[in-house]
Amino acid sequence: NQALSRLDTESYMLIEALILSEHRKSERDLACEYGLSQKAINKRKKRILRTLKFLVLKAEKSQQ
Repeated sequence: NQALSRLDTESYMLIEALILSEHRKSERDLACEYGLSQKAINKRKKRILRTLKFLVLKAEKSQQ
């Protein structure tokens, strides 16, 4: 949760819509909403997930 709070608003909204929401949306649906391609949404999702992984690992390391 701490890592999620470090994301910018747009990134958080994207991850929430794709993964966290009870009413998840597909990459294709979000692409239509944002006026982007599905591939662009997928690329953003992967980048955000890499960032989250880095933040979580960094937080775990600092707790040791």
